Amino acid sequence: MAITFSECQKADWKRHKHFCAAYSTLHKEIMTLDLPSDEPTHDMSALAARAMERAMDKKRILEFILGRRLSSGEGTLVNWEPRCLACARTEEDLRASAGEDANLVGPLIRCQACKLSFYCSETHREFARHTHENVPDSDSATGLSQCSMNQTLRGDLVVRELLRMDVDIPPPWAPDRVKARWEPLEGRSWASEYERELPAPPELVGPLLRNATDDLTLPQTILWALEKLNADDAWTRKDTLTLLGASQKEAMQGMVFEEIMHRLPELVLCGPDMDFITGGHDRDVAMETCPRCTRAGRKRIHSHVAKTYHDYVAAQGPAYIPPDLAIAFNSGVGQQETASWFPTVCLLVGKKVPTVFTAFNREEVTLDREVLVDAGAQLLPGLEGPNPWGSQMINTEPLRVNGYYANNMFITGGFASSSRIT
Repeated sequence: MAITFSECQKADWKRHKHFCAAYSTLHKEIMTLDLPSDEPTHDMSALAARAMERAMDKKRILEFILGRRLSSGEGTLVNWEPRCLACARTEEDLRASAGEDANLVGPLIRCQACKLSFYCSETHREFARHTHENVPDSDSATGLSQCSMNQTLRGDLVVRELLRMDVDIPPPWAPDRVKARWEPLEGRSWASEYERELPAPPELVGPLLRNATDDLTLPQTILWALEKLNADDAWTRKDTLTLLGASQKEAMQGMVFEEIMHRLPELVLCGPDMDFITGGHDRDVAMETCPRCTRAGRKRIHSHVAKTYHDYVAAQGPAYIPPDLAIAFNSGVGQQETASWFPTVCLLVGKKVPTVFTAFNREEVTLDREVLVDAGAQLLPGLEGPNPWGSQMINTEPLRVNGYYANNMFITGGFASSSRIT
């Protein structure tokens, strides 16, 4: 376990020391468990299973030593522990395998190009390096290898930290524009839509745009879904939208919605996690608009509702008006709070509300689609798969040696009473 700067170590030591002591004890306890396999394999599912099993054992031992559940940060240290690309073993696993010679075990070999992937030996490096450096990664929309994606990820994180440190750069960036008419998004991309408008030197346009997509993915995914779900552009003049399972992230990004749409009359942010804003009392908030929208008399109302959507509809009674679109960003409907989500999906299906769900990664898509189908949704063909307007700020998957996730990376599926999708 390492903390980068001595100042950070001192600042964190009071909270960190108990966990550090528990981790030292873990080194001894872990040697009593069955050792993980050192057999190299290209089967990513098998490697993920090895990593998951070992991490669960470590967490169980740590929680027993500490006498409490691990905090989110403590769990993260275990989940993202560096692992060999060929066998999924960690440095700690290597020391456990070495027994009395544990002190002679060196660190994992880091990929010198990306510095985010590792090998436990030269043999395993030769086994895995071709795939790592040359084979297009399944999560890359442009055919990049895992090594190249890791290099992009590192560079983007550096830019993000610089943005946070520079008080003269007000994130998040959004274009200052009002289009005279709707321009279809079909066939367009982040680069074609925004590169020319981003105020940055050429060498920074790429990383700055990718950082901006982490916020812009919300309105752009909405616009793309509305375009897909409607036969004409009448929706551009009357939108009312509901964000299902809304949380702090969406609530704090109201400016981005206004900058992109400029004519959105009503946005309902609905979800139990909205309680942090409402304090248990639903409310309508008149949001500020840009000068041009103010002069045009446009208004923007955000309704904050700290309820599940089916409870919200029940409370509305006869006054309920279905939105033009209901959308759930990264809902995890098939993994988290499924019992709570299911009646909401059933209601949306029954009332034929145009609805779209997104997901962080491929695995979530499979699980989430099962829930939607079980609730009676007739999922529309052509409204699934990689999201062309998903965030380009990727993150490495925990408990894996491969894989990435990002905000709205995939469209789980959509359903409605009618659609122009063919």
